[in-house]
Formats: sequence, C-alpha cells, structure tokens
Amino acid sequence: MGRKSKPIKLSKKLSPALLLSVALVFSVILNFYSLLKSKLEGDPGAPPSPTKDNNQEYSVTRVIDGDTFDIEDDTRIRLRGADAPELPEGCLSAQSKERLEELILGKSIFLTQQEQGKFLRTIAYVWQGDLLIDQALVEEGLAQAQEINNPDFGAQIASAQDRAKNAERGVWSAKCQQPADKNCTIKGNFRQDKDTKIYHTPDCYNYEKITVNEKEKDQWFCSENEAKLAGFTKSRDCPGYK
Repeated sequence: MGRKSKPIKLSKKLSPALLLSVALVFSVILNFYSLLKSKLEGDPGAPPSPTKDNNQEYSVTRVIDGDTFDIEDDTRIRLRGADAPELPEGCLSAQSKERLEELILGKSIFLTQQEQGKFLRTIAYVWQGDLLIDQALVEEGLAQAQEINNPDFGAQIASAQDRAKNAERGVWSAKCQQPADKNCTIKGNFRQDKDTKIYHTPDCYNYEKITVNEKEKDQWFCSENEAKLAGFTKSRDCPGYK
C-alpha cells in the first residue's frame, strides 16, 4: 500500500497581509456599491440640476450692463442671483458688462425660476448650457451674490462669492476698495444679520481684509469721531480698543 499523505493543517491565525487584502477588497466593493446607489438615486448633496422654464431657449440680442440684457422678443432679463456694479460709475462696471457679453451675447440661453420684477423686467437665473451665468460672474468678482437664501442655488452662489472674496478678485480687490476722498480711510461695516456697526482704522489688524459695500450701508469715514457719531464702534482688533 502507498503512503498516506499527511492532511494539510490550516493555520488558525490569518497573516496581517491577508487581513489587509481582505479589508481592501471589502472597501472597494463598498465604495462601488455606494457610487452605484448615488447614481441610481441621485446625490442629495449635489447642486440641483436646472429645469428649463417651459423648455424654451432664447437668443440674447443686447447686453445692457453686467446683470441685465434683452432677448429676441425684446423682453428684458435681470439676473436673479447676481448684482453687478452700476454702470458707468461702479468699480469694474464696464468689465462686468463686457464679460456678460462674452458669456451670452448672440448665444442661446434658458431661464429658471422666472418672476416679474421692477421696471417690467423678468428676474431669473440664467443658464448658457450647463453654466449658471449668475454664479460665473460672482465667482469672477464681477458681481455680488443675491438671494443667498434661495433653496436651490443660493448656497452655491454664496460659496462662489466667498472664493472671490478670499482671492480678492474683482470688486473685492484693492482696486475697488478705495474711498472717494483719499483722506477718508476709516472703514465702517454694517452687518444687518448681527445688527452691528463696526469701524476699522488703517492700523487695525484686519483692515486690508475689510471690504466696504455702500449698497449694504457700509461707509467710509474721515475721522473716528465721525464714525462714532454715526453709531459705529471701533473693532476689537484695533490698537487702543477700549
């Protein structure tokens, strides 16, 4: 009779390398499942896809300024999510208009969330293909965000404005943060959400980061006494704060 072969003994302990391999395979399978599920169900964290109003596209025939234009039937459209500098006196207002012309003039656009606004204008979010024009102008610092509480597009436009501010682009650059009177360099900031009025002198720590938006009731002051009389309090990051 032939020799009996010895039974192979299985180790009761798995090697660390084998355990790592199993974990990696399991992780890949789990990630693939999550990706497939999000594709099928939609990603709740992603910005909503635009739905055309009436499935209609329009041709842009004329750009009025950085946030207003006409379409083929002479309807005047105003961007809902962006507010460009007033033409011609606003800082970078001409550049804002030129950029809007580059983006939409002579091109097909579609609108979402239309409503009738002032001066017989239609207010709407404006799209050129997959590009949200409102957000593009805000991202480039050529307009300020509007309707940031809008449940569909407000958050993404607000985030675009934060990026423009941090990068000091366009209206958030030093070029647009100059007082009309060179002797009036104190920055007064009104925050409606906090109901505060704070002023910064040029020697304050965050002075260079502070922007003055007169549309939001910010002000330039020529003296600290003038700022105080207007109800503003000195910032805590300034020397001599009391």
